[in-house]
Amino acid sequence: MRTVFKVLITWITLLILDTSLKYAWRDDELKQPRPKRVLLLLAFVINSYITDLAIQQITIGYKKRNKITARYVTKGLIAFGLVTNSASYTISSNYQLINDLAKLGFLMLGYTQMIGLTFIATYILTKSQILTLSRKLHSISLLLATIVTVYGVYNCISDWHITEIDYKMQNFKADNFKIVFITDIHINPAIGERDIEYLIAKVNTLNPDLVLLGGDLIDMPVKEGAHILAHLRNLTPKIGVYFAPGNHDYKSDIEELVKQLNKLGVKSLMNQKVRIFGDEGWFYLSGVEDLGATNQHRLDFELALDGRVTNRETILLTHRPITADMALSKYKNINLILCGHTHGGESFPMSILIYLTNPYFAGEYDVTDSKIFVSVGAMYYNIPIRHVFKREIVVINLN
Repeated sequence: MRTVFKVLITWITLLILDTSLKYAWRDDELKQPRPKRVLLLLAFVINSYITDLAIQQITIGYKKRNKITARYVTKGLIAFGLVTNSASYTISSNYQLINDLAKLGFLMLGYTQMIGLTFIATYILTKSQILTLSRKLHSISLLLATIVTVYGVYNCISDWHITEIDYKMQNFKADNFKIVFITDIHINPAIGERDIEYLIAKVNTLNPDLVLLGGDLIDMPVKEGAHILAHLRNLTPKIGVYFAPGNHDYKSDIEELVKQLNKLGVKSLMNQKVRIFGDEGWFYLSGVEDLGATNQHRLDFELALDGRVTNRETILLTHRPITADMALSKYKNINLILCGHTHGGESFPMSILIYLTNPYFAGEYDVTDSKIFVSVGAMYYNIPIRHVFKREIVVINLN
């Protein structure tokens, strides 16, 4: 009962701090809808107490001073992560130092989460008598948490995995026509100009004819992230850059985002279709809004897919895999559907939930006469840890 009371007091304190920070510097836009933010902070508080319990078990037999030091270091990591999480969305992200501190703060939260999770796993195994409880075993769980975290960080900072798809179109011909598809960039205080510069440079080395952005482009107010978005003008495809929004793009001002992208030469497909021409023939490129579109926006397949010439192929950009199924239930003549959203599970244990709640998880799927491809994403969401897949850039060769 005492622990529950402490959790509640800590949670309420964090809510007050978090809300105060956001309203003190910017009272017009918040990072997330309040109910989700409240639950997220509660999860952080519970995790911090689990982590503290884990450290107590790990340090059994240690000198009292070392025990206290270990616990305060852990609490310090969690506090640093929470403060940088809240403050980085309110203080200008124009400086690389802010980006680096935010990234480090998110990483500390991720690491302490791994400590808590490995402790829970160890506890369950010992209670079920699969393993014998001992201080050494808890120390191993700390080592495992460190290894898992380092591996996840490596997947976030190592070079992008280039996934190539060969796709043949009957009514479109062009020599070595190459489409680069990237999704889930999640521009936020922890993903700054340097990260986007590296990504764009990598895309340009692939010499694409067409670049497609599959949604979840930004996770912060558009005006504050405009200097990061501006680097998109450095993409150099021969034909152009097209964008279809994801659920995170509606958290700020979607109309302002479309306006900014238009200035940068990025064309937004908001329930629209365009024709892409080759040396001979052409195909349709369609894009729809997200299933969770807000503020008078909505997903509309009819606007994006009705009125097409029957003997022309169609590529559809839709952020969520579930909307691929929705599209195919109404239209059978969609040749290739490109999605993102899942991040390939990104990190454990969310990977299990993501796998169970999406009809398509990652990679290529053949559905009747159509092909669906789900990219695991070009970046990561806040915490720079990927346990399942490396960051991905998709190259589609139309041959």
